[in-house]
Amino acid sequence: MEIRGERECLDCGETWSYFETREPACPECGSLRSRAIEDAADDTSGAVETGDLLTRFGGGFDDALGEAEERCREYTSRKGFVEGGELLPPEPVYVMACEVKHIAGEFVGTREPTDDEREYIVALVEGVETGEPPAPDARPESLDAAHNRAVAETVEEYAKELSRYLDGLDRADSRVEEARDLAKRTQATDGDEDDAVEGLRLLRDVYDDLTV
Repeated sequence: MEIRGERECLDCGETWSYFETREPACPECGSLRSRAIEDAADDTSGAVETGDLLTRFGGGFDDALGEAEERCREYTSRKGFVEGGELLPPEPVYVMACEVKHIAGEFVGTREPTDDEREYIVALVEGVETGEPPAPDARPESLDAAHNRAVAETVEEYAKELSRYLDGLDRADSRVEEARDLAKRTQATDGDEDDAVEGLRLLRDVYDDLTV
């Protein structure tokens, strides 16, 4: 969608940036009556807070993971990769949020995690909050497929917005379709193959080339 980020309140005259407050109301008086003072710009970034997930693990693990999945599902459904008309990178937080969703599908109401799995899952949820992913060697092999599926989901969603962004520039990049194909291979094997990891690298390379 398009959002006019710089606003001026029609009641008190306060000016503010929607991209900073993420609220349509005037931060000074609370009025919803405002006007744009700049041209519209594409914005799909969303503003979903993913904090406070870790503390939910103080109770039952199954319930806590279910709540974490719900928060991550909300985040990924609203999070985009363009803000104020500027392309954002495929950030690790998005991959981790997708991974929480895929892992939850394997455990919630299904089976108890091993100690190693539990430790990694808690670290992963903490990573969604802090932005710091767990070390790759901390992930048990039993969770590799869920991680690969999460990467494939990220590639699929990022490639959609990247394609639209490139269209807006009247440009194209063959690496986008190549990344999509790699993600499809991972999806076809239900995460047993990690081709999508290379696909994500390609998309990051495209991002770097566009924003140098």
